Amino acid sequence: MRILVVTTAHHPRYDCQALLYEYFAEQPGNEVTVVAPSTTDVTRGSRPLPEREDYGRVHVRRLYRDIPEMWQRPFARAEEFVETVREARPDVIWCWHEGNYPLAKYASELTGAPVVLYLEFPSETILKRSRNDGVPAVLSCVRTHRRIEKAMTWGGQYFLQVNAPAGVPKAESYWQDEKINRGIFVGSLGYGYKDPERFMALLPKLFEETPMEEFMLISSGSEFPRKILEKYGSRYKIDYRPHATREEIFEEIAKSRFS
Repeated sequence: MRILVVTTAHHPRYDCQALLYEYFAEQPGNEVTVVAPSTTDVTRGSRPLPEREDYGRVHVRRLYRDIPEMWQRPFARAEEFVETVREARPDVIWCWHEGNYPLAKYASELTGAPVVLYLEFPSETILKRSRNDGVPAVLSCVRTHRRIEKAMTWGGQYFLQVNAPAGVPKAESYWQDEKINRGIFVGSLGYGYKDPERFMALLPKLFEETPMEEFMLISSGSEFPRKILEKYGSRYKIDYRPHATREEIFEEIAKSRFS
């Protein structure tokens, strides 16, 4: 099977989604082409990655400068995108995040290949639009959506809950007996559905009502973490890091009592 992936990042050291695409490519007969930006919030310091990268049966084409360009001006690189799609000759199009849906839909129109939408949080807008467009399958990362799979499967569209890939190493490889009275949060706070304001309001309670003495925040992709530092940095011990590799993240989680 030939798979075209339209995604927000592809960097195995920083992005767990890359493990999923490598898994696709490892299956007999599969060939995977990935369209992604060259600088994203998962690269250290947003250093540009190579525009073309091929390893095994994974072919990465970083056509866009960054995520904002990919989402806000998806057809800015239309010529390069069409060339990549024709080179990939996909049997199926795997689209991560609704921000990438316009490109995935365009690829489907060019090739006739169906789109599979894999969404961090399926909004009502994308569910309605994708069903009207005849998208046959929507996958949701939200764990509680497992309860509504049957109810949401209708109109020719399957709805399934699928956990996001994490590629967690065996505990023995990073476990530490000595823990710091520290909480740690790793993730983006740049989207309204993640309720960043509520997250910020919760922090004082964690410091004042739990044994937590310090907090590590590893978050990129928005300015919201800096707002947290401005508001609480002088009152509480908060260590903010905009970037970290997956290995570094596991090490920091292992040192912390709360995550």
